[in-house]
Amino acid sequence: MIDTKTIRTQQEIIAKRNMALPKKWILGIDAGFSSLKGFAPNKYFCFPSFAHKLDSELQVVNEKDILYRDESGTYLVGASAQNQIGSDDTNETETELYARNRYANKKFKIVIATGMALGISENLYGKKSDEQEIVVQTGLPTAYITKDKKSIIKAFSEHYVFELKIGTGNWKKYDIQVKPENVAVMPQPAGSLYSVVIDETGHFLPDTKEFFLKNILIADVGFGTFDPYGLINRKLVLKESLSNIGMRRLDEETMQSESVPIAPLVERASEMVFQEAVASLKNMTNYMRDYDILIPTGGTCSLWMDKFKEHFKGMKSLTVIPGNRNDKLPLLYANVRGYFMFCHMNSKAGG
Repeated sequence: MIDTKTIRTQQEIIAKRNMALPKKWILGIDAGFSSLKGFAPNKYFCFPSFAHKLDSELQVVNEKDILYRDESGTYLVGASAQNQIGSDDTNETETELYARNRYANKKFKIVIATGMALGISENLYGKKSDEQEIVVQTGLPTAYITKDKKSIIKAFSEHYVFELKIGTGNWKKYDIQVKPENVAVMPQPAGSLYSVVIDETGHFLPDTKEFFLKNILIADVGFGTFDPYGLINRKLVLKESLSNIGMRRLDEETMQSESVPIAPLVERASEMVFQEAVASLKNMTNYMRDYDILIPTGGTCSLWMDKFKEHFKGMKSLTVIPGNRNDKLPLLYANVRGYFMFCHMNSKAGG
């Protein structure tokens, strides 16, 4: 039975020593529809992609609160913001969260500014120095790259002046402006592709060359989109983004029923959406006959990893590899870890 806690959008800031460069502070940021995931030289983190403007000060502050303040007012960000949003706000909030043109939305900008601030904040594993310029590697659903790339680069490279308060801590001022040329965008599934071939020290695994000679299919299932990404003979042959398969769909199917308890409903909805995802994969890939490796990745696939292995166990020529095979972090971080590791290697090589 699925643990229903695993389908909730996480909020956490975890100190971790990652790769670092002397002149660049690299941030991998995955600004997803349900949550923002981040990877920095000294941490990884995640919080729900919600921002809620406050009409008055909070009377009680808890450790989960992320408060953002600029000239337009004070906002709750993340889990506390998600909890503050009432049913009357639901339609407006969903429009802001899931719209393709969300990059110019004030609340989206608050979410990514908060993500960058968390990414450069100090902890026991170090801090960004004045000599280090911020470099952002992000991603988009594969089918959105051509039309949306300029818009997301513009959003990340705006000049953000604001204050941030984490839990019961003090307000801290931030003045962030990333150069547009320091913002790179890749297809989201490519993040997991790099993540499975780059180790914790920032080097390609010994079998990487052999790995890329095989035909690889990435099944990236997030909250808002399902992105199949296929390479055959080292050429990209499949790059789709399906908006009707993912955790949002699972949520919608579960909420349609008033039955209790919730866990059996989630289990049934998960199985139904999983079967639809597999059917879509088979339809797009000639029943997977041309592929040697399947990489399930994304937050929704954390529920489905065993399902994928069981479903394809009869295909002896197909190896199923999880997107987090090199770090064992939650699968929702696979793409953003790949962003960070790829950008680190590219920057280190002078790219």
